[in-house]
Amino acid sequence: MRLFYLLLLIVLCSSCVKDDIPDIQFDDSVSLSQDLNDKLFQANIIPAFAGNDEISNELIRVYFNVENNATNFKYYESRFVISDSSDFSQYIFKDISPKTLHNNTFGIFETVSAQEQWVIISYELEDKVKLSSPIRIKNSSQQTTYNENIQINQSSTSMPRFDWEILSEENNSQFLELLFIEDSILSKTFTNDNYFEYGNLSNVIQNLNQVDFPELILGETYAITIMDLSRDNWINNFISTTFINQ
Repeated sequence: MRLFYLLLLIVLCSSCVKDDIPDIQFDDSVSLSQDLNDKLFQANIIPAFAGNDEISNELIRVYFNVENNATNFKYYESRFVISDSSDFSQYIFKDISPKTLHNNTFGIFETVSAQEQWVIISYELEDKVKLSSPIRIKNSSQQTTYNENIQINQSSTSMPRFDWEILSEENNSQFLELLFIEDSILSKTFTNDNYFEYGNLSNVIQNLNQVDFPELILGETYAITIMDLSRDNWINNFISTTFINQ
């Protein structure tokens, strides 16, 4: 299973803003509320979600969608699990450089945390600061699980269908589906259903693609990743595999 995560990580690292994760610096003097002072901002805009590593529960990855021309990516975290996740004064800036996919379409922040907390990420676009919804880090109480159990129906070579099991309907809010090849993400969609057909938007509740679905090439190898997300944007289950389009 770790091979399939590495495939996604290779995609995201292919054009990282930096080759290595820099030393993390925690600045107690800068809170999110201070950073937003006298600035126009939009809350709960950036699709973002987090999960722990398959091997190390203390290694946290925060995945986020990136709009065209976005800049100045920032990561904020609370000291602990706060009662009001919308209290921006409780989120402290942490100096981490994200890995970003080429053309800035998807990114990852990586950090280490031994305790549970809340996280918000931000970036700037058109003179506004955009924020993610608060993300609940649950690497102790509800660790992210990993598997590769995806059923792929290729009766149509141009529109393969992917089905997977729901581990817990109680914890699940929605699913994120990513389909990619080499250093390019071809599709970014959300569904409430535990199935997705490439190029078919009939059950898609949010489509993050900035272009039309590219046509799949016969004989090429693609990777599909499904993230089972909770209501507080934690990744319950990370499912990923590769397939040859045939």
